[in-house]
Order: sequence, then C-alpha cells, then structure tokens
Amino acid sequence: MIPVGIGIVVNPILFLVVIIVIHIPLILNGTLSIVYYSDSTKFFIILYELGVNIAALVYSVFILVLFFTKKKSFPRHYIIFTIYNFVILLVDTIIGNKLWSDGDYTDVARVLVSGAIWCTYMLKSWRVKNTFVN
Repeated sequence: MIPVGIGIVVNPILFLVVIIVIHIPLILNGTLSIVYYSDSTKFFIILYELGVNIAALVYSVFILVLFFTKKKSFPRHYIIFTIYNFVILLVDTIIGNKLWSDGDYTDVARVLVSGAIWCTYMLKSWRVKNTFVN
C-alpha cells in the first residue's frame, strides 16, 4: 500500500503543477487568444487539456481524502481514476499523433500495465479489504 499511498499524495501536486506551469501562463500571456484566432482546433485541445487536468486535480484530492479516512469506497474510486488516467493519456497520444506526429505509445503501455496490476491488487487484496472499512 505504500507505493499506492505515495502516488495518491503526489498526484494532486503533479496536476496542480501542470495547471500552474503550463495552462495559467497560456491564459495570462495571451497565447490562448492568439491560438483561438489562428487555429481553433488547437484552442479547443488546450481547453480540453485544462478541463481534464482540473477534473483530475479535483478527483485526485477526493481520492486522497478517501485514502486517509480509510473509506470503503476508496478502491472503487482508485480504479475509476486509474481508468480515467489511461483513457486521457490514450486520447492525448492519439491527438498528438494526428496533429504533431509526436505521440509515444510507450507511456500508454506503461500506464496500462501498472494500472492493471494495481487495479487487480485493489480488487483481490485482503489487506485492501481490511484497511478500507469505514
């Protein structure tokens, strides 16, 4: 459970950093409005990315609370979040291949394999069943 716990604590921080370092400067320095007028497809992709990262930030904080309060619903929400991350990464990679030819499926495979391992652990482990009881 320690690797899961570390990941759960780090996830909200990573999503917050991505929003602060990538998305907020695009909005504040006017790049987003320039992209809006020059290429509406890329504009909507940037908005999609921002929305996805905000949703992931909020949900990862929710999962963090479930984890530390040992809620019975934690394993289910962890699995949902893992699937969400996989789908979003897959969509990002496909879009990257279509628009910029730089999508790399190595990360998709890594997330799929690690997600399958941890989701199976969440479903089958007695330790998980005995820990998350509230």
